[in-house]
Amino acid sequence: MNRKPSLASILDVLCDTRIFLFGLALATLCIAWILPPLQSPDEMDHLKRAWALGKGEILLSKNPSGGSSGFFVDSGLLAYMDIHARIRFRPDLKFQPAEFEKAKQMQWSRQEVFSEAPGTGYYFPIIYLPQAVGLRLGRAVGLGIYGSYWVARVLAWSVALAALLIASLVHPTGLLTLFLLAMPMMLFQFSSASIDQLLVAFTILYLGLCSRLMGRRTYMISGRILASDGEVMLLTLLGIFLACAHQNLSPLVLFIFLLAWKRRSWAIFQLGVTASITILGWAFLAMATTRDLRIPRPLTGADIASYYLENPGVAVELVWRTISNPAQWNYWWTGFVGLMGWLDTRLPESFYPVAALAVCVAGLLSIGRLDSSVSRLESLIAVLAAFCVMAITFAAMIFSWTPIPHHEVRGIQGRYFIFPALLLAHALRDRPRSGELRGRMAAFFLLSWLLMSALFTLQAVQVRHYN
Repeated sequence: MNRKPSLASILDVLCDTRIFLFGLALATLCIAWILPPLQSPDEMDHLKRAWALGKGEILLSKNPSGGSSGFFVDSGLLAYMDIHARIRFRPDLKFQPAEFEKAKQMQWSRQEVFSEAPGTGYYFPIIYLPQAVGLRLGRAVGLGIYGSYWVARVLAWSVALAALLIASLVHPTGLLTLFLLAMPMMLFQFSSASIDQLLVAFTILYLGLCSRLMGRRTYMISGRILASDGEVMLLTLLGIFLACAHQNLSPLVLFIFLLAWKRRSWAIFQLGVTASITILGWAFLAMATTRDLRIPRPLTGADIASYYLENPGVAVELVWRTISNPAQWNYWWTGFVGLMGWLDTRLPESFYPVAALAVCVAGLLSIGRLDSSVSRLESLIAVLAAFCVMAITFAAMIFSWTPIPHHEVRGIQGRYFIFPALLLAHALRDRPRSGELRGRMAAFFLLSWLLMSALFTLQAVQVRHYN
């Protein structure tokens, strides 16, 4: 006679990361189904960059009118964007059914006009490959702009989920990391055609590969890495890819140097140096070829750098006034949890303190024993990298968005904190095992949080765009 499965055995099954990823996929598909196109922050500019990559363009083009840098983009795609841009930053406006039907019928014009997109100039464009393939593939098979956009959106979603699945196979993904993926803001971004979900997924893959390599031995011959140990090379390439695609992630290269120290390997140290030089090279090239006039200022980037180098106390005071302002922390926390869309799609106010409590619970369930000096050092490097990422973020906003003089640093949004949060989660990175009480509690808590976040996100999108 077959015995009914017990609650404990069911929870043991739910401890499998693949169950969570299936739930994440289902939740984001439901959100994507009701989310109108192009409602993620800067999604329009990201699609312009993807379009340019589809033509083989790596760097931004000079504006014929002398304005900010950008690309020559199909005019039909720009017209499609204009329809959806009408409701940006206007929570009082809804996307009308007539407009939606009009947008669905729009076709590629096969004529290009220049469009500014300076904010994308610093991202190495390979991160846009899924969207670029989607747009080109859709057009090649005769789809209109709406259909091609959905191909791009689904490809970006698929690649991100595939990276998360591979990451879980490379090394067990920590509970707090999975918890962060289930934040409403992340569910929303996963449902769009932006690049946030790709950057987050590949960052988790990179950190998982780091932990895997820290725990195994690489055999060396005359100080050189054997060809069979391609994981070290993969780690280096992935680090270069992430740091060039999003320069705030440059501190990830610290893990390569940590691996070199652990292995006492000059060859891996050289890989870290090569990665650092490559990342800096791309940063200087991107800055040299990008003209950004979105914030009118009389000073050039060189003038601003010179000013703060001569007056470091001014920069310190500027940062201190920003981080000591309670209103800023409230704004950042709201944006981190879920100030979605064009900063116009909010969750119920009661959700944000509940999310704070849930983070504390996830953190407590994630704390585990670090069983070696290397584990402790890896955690310290993760914490250091998290602070470095935020320092770079503040510096970037000071140089690009903050006028001189100004009371506080401008332009920092709550969703920018996801990468430091992932690094801090990696510092804990303990995953309660199935068969343990803590593991069963963690599985129930995580899936409950995913379900709650998905339902509240669906409600917020519904209220914002349709009710």
